[in-house]
Amino acid sequence: IFNNVIVSTASGFPTNQEYFVCSNHDGSKLVTMKNTQLRWGYLQKQKFNTMKVAIPTNFGDQKYAISDSRNTLCVFNKNGLKVVEIPWGYSDINDTMSFGFQSGWITFDSMPHIREVMFHPRSIGDNTLVVLFENDTIMLYDLDTGNKVLMNQHDNGFGFGTVVSDIKSMTFSRDGLTLYLLSITDGGDIYALYPCLPSKITFDEKELKTAAEKAVLLYDSLGDNTKDEVKRNVIRQYKFICDLKKQNVADGKTDFEMESEFRQVQLQGPFTISPYPDALYETTAKEIHRVNIGLNSEVVLLTFCNGTILILFQDEEMSMCWDSKNYIYSNSMVVIENAQHFGQSSFDKDLRIFKSFNETNHAMLACSERGINIIDMSKWGDNLDKAITNADLNSIKTSTFKSLVLQKMIFHTAFPECAVWRVKGKTGIIVSGPKGV
Repeated sequence: IFNNVIVSTASGFPTNQEYFVCSNHDGSKLVTMKNTQLRWGYLQKQKFNTMKVAIPTNFGDQKYAISDSRNTLCVFNKNGLKVVEIPWGYSDINDTMSFGFQSGWITFDSMPHIREVMFHPRSIGDNTLVVLFENDTIMLYDLDTGNKVLMNQHDNGFGFGTVVSDIKSMTFSRDGLTLYLLSITDGGDIYALYPCLPSKITFDEKELKTAAEKAVLLYDSLGDNTKDEVKRNVIRQYKFICDLKKQNVADGKTDFEMESEFRQVQLQGPFTISPYPDALYETTAKEIHRVNIGLNSEVVLLTFCNGTILILFQDEEMSMCWDSKNYIYSNSMVVIENAQHFGQSSFDKDLRIFKSFNETNHAMLACSERGINIIDMSKWGDNLDKAITNADLNSIKTSTFKSLVLQKMIFHTAFPECAVWRVKGKTGIIVSGPKGV
């Protein structure tokens, strides 16, 4: 961008590794990292600062997770992780000062290898990490205290069917209270942890009012034939939300510290997906990813090894679940679009989603044969959002649920990383490569 390489390869490091690159939500700030070199800056100023991150010797393949605030970066591999505060208010940071912006090397000695790490989007100060391990255990890890909440654990007994296996991908709902999980044991099933709560969270009056209304509707729907486990969870949800609402400051926001008993929840699902395409019974799902639609709504993308992209909408209100294993209640998604943008190809097993791409009504995907594609859902997305917000299906009567391929870019190296930039009224894509960004 700007006809120059804004971040070049550090001397002494191999050039066959790609940079991590991510922009903030309005596309005005950029973060990049490769090996031990963290860089950050404002695109308008075209000035980028540098700080060295202390990575253990023989670290191996680096993976990255960045918080929704874009203030904190997690560098991890299969054995452990390090958390780095991005020094937005500072220029270049020398080696001595750099240790004040990064944690030590964090390991989980009693656990198997790490598969994936995410920041909890609702955690105050980016304090809570979600860690998925190779044995499918999910941990909520609080950085300030080291407290751990473990879910989906094997109990070394004969509890067949009580643990979801082969979890390969995770994504949070738009409100940050539901963690969706993709299991590929049977090809591609979606499960959920709800509520998935950080140690510290902020609620405002409007959100708690909406949550209370949902809880009342769920409570009123209970009948004589409702299963006891559903009644227990719905009643507990009603009491939980009402207690939060009582503690909330009128017309304001309140910070809450969540007790462990409310954070220890059970998986629910699998979700029904209707209508499920017959062709997908012969392939396997790869990734799950939430995309914001319009001002208030969301859809879930599910990608498959044969190049298919299912765009799903959750059409029923599920309940929270604390104490019931194998819990299923209103876990339903409908197929909005069966997208075939990438067609059928032996290379489509490489299909991936850029999860840090955060444009409303859009998703960015890539595969090694067809390059980068931006899937544009705005043609029907805003109408769907209005229909849901106003509870008026007339908004989508004339909508054609067919997305467009907005942008296409062929690359000839390993998968690049991508981000959005906005400068002086213009919008574009930043792409990383072996020589820089």
